Amino acid sequence: MMVISQFILLAEGVHDLQTFVASSLRHILHQHGLLLLVVKVFSPLHYACQSGTSATVKYFVDNYPEQIHVSGDDIGYPIFCALTGLKCIRNEDVKMQEDPTVAVEKVKILLACDASIVLQEYGGRVPLVYACRRTNDFSFPSSSLNAAIKVIQLLYDAHPESLVDHKTILTGIRDRCDNREISVFLTTQFAYAEQMSDRHFMMTPDENGRLPLHTALLENATLGSIKLLVKGNPNAIQTPDNSGVIPLHVACRHHESTSVIQHLIGLDESTLNAVDRFYNTPLHLACQGGKHETIALLVEEHDAVSVSKANAHKKLPIHLLFESDVDKLSIEYTQSIFLLFKAYPETVNMASAEDEDCLSQTGLKRKFHDV
Repeated sequence: MMVISQFILLAEGVHDLQTFVASSLRHILHQHGLLLLVVKVFSPLHYACQSGTSATVKYFVDNYPEQIHVSGDDIGYPIFCALTGLKCIRNEDVKMQEDPTVAVEKVKILLACDASIVLQEYGGRVPLVYACRRTNDFSFPSSSLNAAIKVIQLLYDAHPESLVDHKTILTGIRDRCDNREISVFLTTQFAYAEQMSDRHFMMTPDENGRLPLHTALLENATLGSIKLLVKGNPNAIQTPDNSGVIPLHVACRHHESTSVIQHLIGLDESTLNAVDRFYNTPLHLACQGGKHETIALLVEEHDAVSVSKANAHKKLPIHLLFESDVDKLSIEYTQSIFLLFKAYPETVNMASAEDEDCLSQTGLKRKFHDV
């Protein structure tokens, strides 16, 4: 085991880690295969999560995924090593890793391997509680604090029920928290959790016909909170407001996270074809809101659904992008235009004088007419 731990510590200083791992670490692991068995104290993945780089963690997760469920004595599961940055070996000469920046990528890798790790416990605490407590125990510089919030949000998004199940202890952490950003984050999620538990509130539309899910999407709520609200009223994803707008429409026009949009689509793929009272599809509204990542998601991963459909004003999605308030000189705008034209080349022959002006401003007119 010492061979592996020393190797991981040394590997942290190697720039081309993937090549280094491929040529050296694999050989060592094969020569010492017994070291990869579940051991009483900890596994190599524990070391990687605590001391190595994200590339090292990915190597072990890809090749030995079973180690993600190994609970080591006094250190819990690998996810807790990634969260705390504490060294597995009790060595006073080894500095604690107080900057959680690297932990963001490590947590992403672990969650991608098996999201059920959010239910693992160490000392009676699940990862979400452990992460919140960790950030409250140390003073982070602002740049690192942002990363800490990302880690907490990753865990919350993966399993928001953890916040509900451990509300008492998380409320105590929030009330004693010195970091305002984390306190605000928890308070905001608590509010959505309370909405979810109030069935009457969840089923009652406001004066505009909007349910709490519509409103939360307008407020750019996190994926975790959206999951809770859907759980509180599963039928809400198909419920239109007074303008015929369903939650997916709201998300495509206003929300910043494509993960939220993908989640809503996954719940009911038929909503991709839903239209509001002006016959705007989700793609129309993504273009109207200038949400470039959402446009890419709908066009590339969902077969350019509705790219050729005109709304009640006889406008295609690309026309609404032309009319949007987004920066017409940005790379993202140009990429969105290319995606839409590629998905429906006939658009070139349907361009109005105003469309021609938009293309000219971005230098795209000649390129598209040459296609």
